[in-house]
Amino acid sequence: GALIDRLRGEVSGGLDEFITKRLACDRSECPEADEDLAAEQAETLAGTDDVGEVVELLGSASVAQIAAIKTAYEEANDGSLAAALQDKFSGWTEKALCALLEDPIDHYC
Repeated sequence: GALIDRLRGEVSGGLDEFITKRLACDRSECPEADEDLAAEQAETLAGTDDVGEVVELLGSASVAQIAAIKTAYEEANDGSLAAALQDKFSGWTEKALCALLEDPIDHYC
């Protein structure tokens, strides 16, 4: 819509993709995580620096699924998912992606 078009004129790159994904409101709200899927998603995140792929994966995952992805990532890799995102991305894109890793209540309070 008009809001998304206006935002695209104001931001670019990874932040554009992040904002567009968030405004689409297609995030899962499932209260339970799929541990097997989380392991696959963690492997995908470890192997990519494509912001679109990361935004799609984290932007559509529920809070519970993101927590499971974080755990699976840390079990399979040296270091945290947040540290990996900080290494791969920068600026507002990095801040936005890392914010998704936090519990919404903790992040906003």
